[in-house]
Amino acid sequence: SLDNTVEGPVALLRKNALKLLRVPEYAPQAAFREPCVTFVLRDAICSYCSDCRDLDLCRDERLVEEGRWDCASCGHPYDAQWIEGTLVAHVNERG
Repeated sequence: SLDNTVEGPVALLRKNALKLLRVPEYAPQAAFREPCVTFVLRDAICSYCSDCRDLDLCRDERLVEEGRWDCASCGHPYDAQWIEGTLVAHVNERG
């Protein structure tokens, strides 16, 4: 969410921008859409502690910015071969 100090000015800016574009404020075209396409790798299981998580490959800061492909619970690295195989299987399903 926005910082309270800028919330009012941002709302006014949005309203004015929509007016310039001739889009009604509550029209479907005015709704926010996340600009980044995402891909979630479901049910990644840590081979060390058995923690099960969904990994968002496009938005998870640990994966994208830090390059850390390890379990958030115990720090043990995920099985790279399993991740690679699962990603290849997803690509083959779509193709």
